[in-house]
Amino acid sequence: MRTPTPISLLISLVEEKVDCSPFTGLEAPWFHKGEYVLFPIREIESAIVSSLRETPRLVISAPTGSGKTTQVCQIVLDHGLIAPEQQLLVLQPRRVAARSVARRVAMERGGELGGEVGFQVRFEDQIGPSTRIRFITEGILLRLLETDPVLSSVGGILFDEFHERSLHADVALALARRLQAGGRGDLKIVVMSATLEVEPISAFLDQAPVLEASGRSYPVALHYLERLSRERMPELAAEMLQRAIAQELPGDVLIFMPGKGEIRQTMEAISGLRLSEPLSVLPLHGDLSSEEQDRVFAAEPVRKVVVATNVAETSLTIEGIRIVIDSGQARVDRFDAERGIQGLFLENISKASTIQRAGRAGRTAPGVCFRLWTESGQLDRPDHPTPEIRRCDLAEMVLLLHGLGIEAPAHLPMLDAPAPEAIEASERLLATLGALESGVITPIGRKMLKLPLHPRYSRMLIEASQRGCLGYVTLLAAAVSGKGLLLHTRDSTVLRRRSEEWGETESDLFWLVKAFLFAQGSRFDVDACRALGIHAGAARMVPPTVQQIADLCRAASLGDSRDHEQPEEEEVLKCILAGFPDQVAVRRAPGLSVFDLTEGRSGVLAEEAQVKNAVLVVAAEIRSVPSRQRHETEKTILQWVSRCAPEWIAELFADRIERAIEHRAGSATAKVRAEEVDRFEGLVIRRRPVSTDDSAAQGRALAALALQERRKLRQWTQDVDQLIERLNLVGSRFPDTNLAMPEARLLEVLGAALSGYESLKQARDLPVKKVILGGLTEDELAFLEWLAPAKMLLPNGKTLVCHYMNPKTVVEATIRVNELFQVHEHPTILDGEEPVLLHLKEPRGKPLEDTTDLAAFWTQRYPILRGRLYQLYKDVPWP
Repeated sequence: MRTPTPISLLISLVEEKVDCSPFTGLEAPWFHKGEYVLFPIREIESAIVSSLRETPRLVISAPTGSGKTTQVCQIVLDHGLIAPEQQLLVLQPRRVAARSVARRVAMERGGELGGEVGFQVRFEDQIGPSTRIRFITEGILLRLLETDPVLSSVGGILFDEFHERSLHADVALALARRLQAGGRGDLKIVVMSATLEVEPISAFLDQAPVLEASGRSYPVALHYLERLSRERMPELAAEMLQRAIAQELPGDVLIFMPGKGEIRQTMEAISGLRLSEPLSVLPLHGDLSSEEQDRVFAAEPVRKVVVATNVAETSLTIEGIRIVIDSGQARVDRFDAERGIQGLFLENISKASTIQRAGRAGRTAPGVCFRLWTESGQLDRPDHPTPEIRRCDLAEMVLLLHGLGIEAPAHLPMLDAPAPEAIEASERLLATLGALESGVITPIGRKMLKLPLHPRYSRMLIEASQRGCLGYVTLLAAAVSGKGLLLHTRDSTVLRRRSEEWGETESDLFWLVKAFLFAQGSRFDVDACRALGIHAGAARMVPPTVQQIADLCRAASLGDSRDHEQPEEEEVLKCILAGFPDQVAVRRAPGLSVFDLTEGRSGVLAEEAQVKNAVLVVAAEIRSVPSRQRHETEKTILQWVSRCAPEWIAELFADRIERAIEHRAGSATAKVRAEEVDRFEGLVIRRRPVSTDDSAAQGRALAALALQERRKLRQWTQDVDQLIERLNLVGSRFPDTNLAMPEARLLEVLGAALSGYESLKQARDLPVKKVILGGLTEDELAFLEWLAPAKMLLPNGKTLVCHYMNPKTVVEATIRVNELFQVHEHPTILDGEEPVLLHLKEPRGKPLEDTTDLAAFWTQRYPILRGRLYQLYKDVPWP
C-alpha cells in the first residue's frame, strides 16, 4: 500500500469562522410535515410583502442557511401576492435542486409532490392542475415563453441562486424584465442569491429595492494547505478524509471534485484506505438518474461520504454534512465563437463559490472545511464566476429569441451582454441549419423550436423524419445525450473486444447505439458492460430519454419514432450531416490524422475514432484540449466522426456550394491541370479534372507555384527578392506611386508572362527581373532608384550596396570603416527619412560595430577605436 503524504506537513492551523449566526440553538431537522420553524428569512417577511405590493421587482441577498430557497415562495403565495389562478415559478440552476427543493417545500406544506407544489425539469415533471408553486430549471421558463409569450398563467418568477449566472438564467431575466415592461406590470420578479452583487441587478431591474437577510449557518472552521502538494487531487482528498476520521470529527462528509472522472478516482482512492469505521461512499453529479441522485439525501446506518461536482454547491441541503473537503476546482465549458470550438477546462472556482461550498458544512451543526489549496492561493481567485453568457454556445438561446420575435438578439437589454461575435456565430450556424433566412426564422426553425434540444439535434431529427429513419436517429440522439456512455479507454483488450463485438463502422455514433443495445441486452449488467468500456448507469438513462424525445417528436408532428431498427446507413449519415454541416472536415493527406475544417480551421482525429480511412468526415463534437506539445498550448480534437460524401453535401446544401474552374500546377515538372472545384463554406470538398484551353489561367497557376518554389526559375535570384522588397517599401510609404508589388499583383504580372507555358520546368529560364521591371515606366524606375536604391555612390567614390531583406530593419549595408573616410553625412533612403543601418567592419572584414549616425561615430566612437585600429592595421592611413 502506498505511504500517504504526511498531512500534518501540508495542513496549516489557520482557522476562520464562516457564516456565524445567533441561531446556534436550533437543532435539525429544521421542519416537520405541515409546519415550519423560524428561518432567518422570515425576519424580513413583512418587508418582502410590503416591497412586492409597492413594486413588482425585488432583489434579496441572503446567505447560506437563511431559508430563502424554501420560504420566499411560500411567503409570496401565502400573502396573496399573486392571483389565486396563477402559478409562482421558482427557477433553479440544476435539476437535482429543483426536484429536492420541491419535495421539501411540499413536505413543509403538508402536501404531496405534484399537488400544490411540483417541479418540472427537462424530460421530467411532477405537476398537476392544482400546482401553485412550480420549481423549474431555467431552460423550462424559456420554453414556456415560447408557447405562451405573455405567461398568462404565471403571477411571479423567483430566480434562486442567481449568482451562478447560468446562460438560461440571464436570458430568462432579460425576457421577464421585457415582459414586465411590455404589458405584464403585475408580474412579480424576485432575484435571490447568497453571494450576489446586488447593485448591478438592482440597476438592471430599474433600481429594484434590495433586502438583506441574515443566515442560519453554524461556525465552519477553515483549514488550508500549508504548501501545495504534488499529489493528485483525488488521492489528496482521500487522505484528508482519513485524517478527519482519525481525529474523530463528527458528521457526514461532502467532497467537491471537478468532474465525473475525478469523482470515480476519489471513490477508488477512498476504497483503498484503511479506516477505523465503515463508510457509505456515494457519487453526485448531473448525469445520474433521479433515483441515484436521491440516494444522497437518504439516511445511512454508517457515516456517509458524498463525492460531488458543483451540483451540491447551492440550494441542496444534505442532512448530516459537517465536513467539507474542497478541491477548489470545477470543469468549465468555454465556447470559442470565432473558431466554433467547445472546450472543457479545469479551472479554479471563484471566491464566492468557495464560500458556498464551505457553507455546506455548517447547515445543521458546526463544521469544518478542508481547502486543498494554500491561503495565499485564495487571494488569487476571481471574486465571482464568469457568466455563462460570456463563455457558452448561444445557438439554442439565439433561436429561441428569434422565435419570440426578437430579430436582433444582440440588442436585447441584458445584465451582461454577450459578445457580438458570439451572436453572429450562432446566427451563421442557424442559417446553415436552415433555421434562419436573412435574419428571419423559417418554418424549419419553428419546427426546431418545438424540440427542446440543441438546434443541431433538432435539425437532425427533422431530417430523419423526412428520410424514414426517425426511430433510429431518436435512439442515436438519446445515446449521445447520455454523456459518458462509451468510456474513453486505451486498454487494448477492451478495444479489441469492441471491434470483435461491433465490427467496422461508418460512424462513431453507430458504436454508441451498439453500446447501448449491448448494455440493454445484458440487462445493464455492470461487469458485462465494463468489459466493453460501457457505463451501465449512463446506458440505463437512454430508454427514458428515447421516450421523452419520441414524445416531443410526436408533439412536433414529426411522426412515429418507435421503430429503432437500423435503416440504410447512408440515410442516417445524411441526418448527421444535416445537424453538423459546419463541422465537415477533409483529411489533409492520406495517412494523416489532421483534417481541415470550414472557415480555415483544422483539427486532429480523436484517438478512439473508428472512422479511420475516410477522406471526408463530419464531426459531432469539436473540442479544444491542452496540448502536450511544446510548440502549442492546445489542440483541436474531432470526436464522434462519421463518414461523409461530397454528393450528400450537394444534396442537402446545394445553395451553399461554390463551384469554379481552377488550374493547379502540382510540381515544377508537372503540367498544369484544370479542375472543377466544389467548395462548401470555404472548404474544398471535391475536385474533378476538366479540359480547358484557358492559357491565362494556366499562367496564373504556374505563377502561384513559382511564388512557392522561387528557385525553380533559374533567374529568380536574390536580386529579384530585393527588387520586390524595394517596390513594396516605396509603395507603402508613397501609396500614390502605385509601385507596391503585393502577391496578388505579382501573380498577375508573372501569370501574364507564363501564359502559354505548360509547366514551370518549361519556363525555367524566364527573365523574372525583366518581367517585373517591364511593368514600370521610366519615371517609376527613376523614382524607385531615388527612394530605395539598390546601390549608393558615396561622396568618396565608393559604392554602398543596400539590402532590404532583413525583417528587423528597413535597410542595411555592410562596409569597411576605411571605405568611409571623407564621408561625414550618414547615407539615407526614402528622401532622407530612413537611415541605412551600417554594419561597420575592420579593414580585414572583422565586425567592428553598427551605427545609424555616421557623424556621431566619427566624433565619439572613432577617437576611442583609432589607437587599436592603428596598431592592427598600420598600412591604413587612419585620419
